[in-house]
Amino acid sequence: MGKSHPRGINQMEKKKKNKVWGRHSNIWLVFAIVSVLLIVCVFIVDSRSNSPDSAALWKDVMLGILCSVIASGIFAILQRAYTNDDHNELAAGLKDIEAGLQESNKLYKQGVISIRPKSYFDSEQKFWNEIINNSGNRLDLVGHSLSKWFKPEYRDIFVKKIASMLNDNKMVNIVLSMDNLMPEATRTMLDRVKREYELRQQRTHAKAMSKLERTLFDFYVLLHEKVDSKYWNNLKIYIVDLISVTYLYIRTDTQCIMSPYTHNSSGQQDSLLIELQPGTRYAKLIDDDMADFIETLDPIDMEMQTISGEVTDMRLKKVFSTENKYSGSDWDREITTKYVFEDSFGVYEVGYFEHYAQDEFKKSVIEMPVSFGCPSKCTYCASSNINIFYPLEINQMKTIFDYIYDKKELHKHAYVLLSITGMGDLRFNRHSVFRFVKMLESYRNLNITFSSNFWDGDLLEQTISLNRYVPIRYIQYTYVSYNPDLVKKLIPIYNFSELPGLDEFLKFVSTSEEKFFRINYIVIRGKNDSVEDVNRLADKLKHVKEKITVRVSKLNETSATRLNNLKSTDKEKLDELKQKLVDNGIRAYVFCSDKNDNMNCGQLYCEEK
Repeated sequence: MGKSHPRGINQMEKKKKNKVWGRHSNIWLVFAIVSVLLIVCVFIVDSRSNSPDSAALWKDVMLGILCSVIASGIFAILQRAYTNDDHNELAAGLKDIEAGLQESNKLYKQGVISIRPKSYFDSEQKFWNEIINNSGNRLDLVGHSLSKWFKPEYRDIFVKKIASMLNDNKMVNIVLSMDNLMPEATRTMLDRVKREYELRQQRTHAKAMSKLERTLFDFYVLLHEKVDSKYWNNLKIYIVDLISVTYLYIRTDTQCIMSPYTHNSSGQQDSLLIELQPGTRYAKLIDDDMADFIETLDPIDMEMQTISGEVTDMRLKKVFSTENKYSGSDWDREITTKYVFEDSFGVYEVGYFEHYAQDEFKKSVIEMPVSFGCPSKCTYCASSNINIFYPLEINQMKTIFDYIYDKKELHKHAYVLLSITGMGDLRFNRHSVFRFVKMLESYRNLNITFSSNFWDGDLLEQTISLNRYVPIRYIQYTYVSYNPDLVKKLIPIYNFSELPGLDEFLKFVSTSEEKFFRINYIVIRGKNDSVEDVNRLADKLKHVKEKITVRVSKLNETSATRLNNLKSTDKEKLDELKQKLVDNGIRAYVFCSDKNDNMNCGQLYCEEK
């Protein structure tokens, strides 16, 4: 069959030609007029010459016109020969662009905002920071470790945003993945994270952590230092096997971003990043897929209450008792029972005391340890002879507490005091201790005393907030001296860590409305028992004397005090120091026993072993 030209096409071609002629007709007319005028001018000039030759002139003009026509024809042929292909290619290219735009428009209408290589955005801090800024009510993140979010360029804004959302009672979902996830891997990682956090409180560090462990650590710090504990459950973190997660996913109020994962690590930079319009078909498809996926998972316990497993091997190792006369605030005789518990992690000595005044029963006291050993290594404390430091978990503390509470039928008593002043310093295990105390809210006859060498404003505020769970009897600061050099000798941790001291404690007390603060002044012969020492202390306390009580305590002699050549002073000296404080308008009393029975200084049983 020969080529045919439908009528419609011929008409279109005619229209195009007419359109071209119409567009250039004025140019052709001007060109013709100018040409005629030039020819006329040539003839006029020639006619005025001395020897006009019109025939020769016409011959030259016609020859010039003929040559111009021939040159124009050749130029037109050459131009058409060389430009026809370009014209066709340009037309074809324009058609391809038009088709691509139509296809892109279809994708855009279905919710695809952009599709680009992920590497295009990897150096764009503005792009990633805007993602974080755009999350106010919703934030879901799925990735391998999300370690980049905690890098310096994003860390501050990322932490601030998540803390703000959690404290505003908004939900944040995080899905992390690791290759070849084993059943015990999550628990092991959480153990390392918690241990690293505890070591960081002591200004020391554990071994290097993996990217995933580092991310968990950063979230753990964020929760414990930036978020109210009642909102911790708003952060849901899931750990899954890498093979279960096929794409990166970021979902905020206004954005939905996904990027397919490749198993070839070298291809990660070249993977695509797809941004979808929330609420559209494709975005809803991804949202529904993630929702169904998360429903099959259990979030990890970022409170880490049971990371070491339930306490199943806690057992009673030894019980021993004694009786002693005391100088105390409102009692003069004490019956002491020491319970030594043991599990696979350590040995814990717990004191149970019954206080009497003139044979009248006053109260029962449970003195709980918060750790096995202590990083502060106070030379006057039995803990300085224990090289290991192991902070107790809340389930361990609760198991020990419940055993004594039930054994002694303390539910029958009107008043029971829980003393967190035994082995270990509150500062180094405060989060576990605080969660343990919150579990005691139902024990209606319970009161509590907290003690630390290292109070600052944050720790004091957190501790006072527990007053709504268990009434606070005292918040106690352990004091040894105003002299910083002596303090460093008696409490070695000050030599390598910047920890708060008496000034920070008193600064808080001066602005607080509470009046349950106490100084435990541990008196050591020849170290801090002079008149100058007590006068210095009185001068420190004069502006808070209405809110504070001083307990002038006799040093309990142990193998640690003997090793460090520290000696206790006599009762007469203690009375003298107390009176100096009273004379300065400060409430004070003496605390000392008739005899040294090794029953009031932490884990003495463990010390001797």
